[in-house]
Amino acid sequence: MNPRRTLFAVLPVLLLGLGCANAGAAARQSRVQVSANALTASLQALVASVGAPGAILGVRVRGERPIVVAVGADPTTHLQFRPVDTFRVGSITKTLVGAVALRLVDRHQLRLNDSVARYLPNWPHGNQITIRELLAHTSGIPPLGGDTGAPDPYADSATRLIETDIQHRFTPAEVLAFVKDRPLLFTPGTGTSYSNINTILLGAIITRVTGNTIGEELHREVIGPLHLTSTRYAAEEAALYHDGLTTIGANTVVDSKALRWPSELTNTGAAGALVSNVPDLLAWGEAFLRDHAVVSRTLSRTALHIKPGGTGLGVLGFDKAEYFCVFAQHGCTSHAAFDALGGSGEAPGTRTLLLYDRPTDTVLALIVDRDGTPGVEPFVVNTLRSIATDEQSSVASHQ
Repeated sequence: MNPRRTLFAVLPVLLLGLGCANAGAAARQSRVQVSANALTASLQALVASVGAPGAILGVRVRGERPIVVAVGADPTTHLQFRPVDTFRVGSITKTLVGAVALRLVDRHQLRLNDSVARYLPNWPHGNQITIRELLAHTSGIPPLGGDTGAPDPYADSATRLIETDIQHRFTPAEVLAFVKDRPLLFTPGTGTSYSNINTILLGAIITRVTGNTIGEELHREVIGPLHLTSTRYAAEEAALYHDGLTTIGANTVVDSKALRWPSELTNTGAAGALVSNVPDLLAWGEAFLRDHAVVSRTLSRTALHIKPGGTGLGVLGFDKAEYFCVFAQHGCTSHAAFDALGGSGEAPGTRTLLLYDRPTDTVLALIVDRDGTPGVEPFVVNTLRSIATDEQSSVASHQ
């Protein structure tokens, strides 16, 4: 019997069962009416403050219908943005690739404590690094360069790699060959340092185990079965994909449609080459982050437990004061409380965020049509706080 077919044959039943099991919670929260008008007004304020052409925001409180609002217009076509418009979602790709790896763990094709060397014998220090450490960014593997959005010692070399031939389409093997001789930042398992190479290396292991490209596995394991019809893996497509405004050099902003850089898209690969939209991100957040319907419940609990360094397995923790502190220069403080988890992404022209917030039982997805935008995290925190306030007011009015 095909284990892949078996798992997803029962997935609709599992999702239905989860809905029934949470019927009481849904009934309790059904009085919370998130205002689309209020979300639109706050999103318009965010767009104005960061100088973005527009943005799309989706919110799904358990027991309520999803609300997706769009503001602004495409800077080239001047067409108004729609809730279903697609964009590159950057490092949110990592959550799906991580889930593919976890599904292989569920089927015993991988083990979290397997070494990298078991699958890629020639990878330096591969006998010291585990699958778990790749997923959690605790491997000590250095970044490709600028992976956290901040300068690092490898940022210039990564820029030169991308700009030497902007028409080049990188394979995962080429990217890994470029970085494989760099020394580890620390002994694997003793620290946390976010690196795209962790996920690109994980993608190479998935390919070695399954015989399929990472794009094929994403579609077979997640995108197809969950009917994420607007989601695709652009690194393996012939056509390029462009989004909104991006900053080039000092004080120069251009429309990313003018940047025909296959090298930029393909070098990110499994770490950031996914295209999606807000409705699909909400559905993905519900299935994986909230309902634990993508991998087994036991493995989900392990994967979605955020450690003090700010990471789970394939996901990042979000603190309402420190935000995604795994990106902070000195990491997360001991005071960080990870009430929310998900992913944060950036690509030329877009800034994206996906969260499941446990206190409000809410999935939130945001795409802003400009990269490097400040104020996204405070905006999200304020949105979640307004939902929490609505819930408290609703409970009080019914007591």
